[in-house]
Amino acid sequence: MLALDLDGTTLLNNHEISRNTSLAIQNVVKAGIIVVFSTGEGCRIRKNIGKS
Repeated sequence: MLALDLDGTTLLNNHEISRNTSLAIQNVVKAGIIVVFSTGEGCRIRKNIGKS
């Protein structure tokens, strides 16, 4: 399992995931590793994270 913090780590300042990070996450998933996202923030800025 890979747990990724969103704020200031996985997400850029504009609340998007960079292309390189997205590709890395996709490769991890393809390798059969479960990826979970964590944050201390509420859901207001996380609505679109699944679309990336």
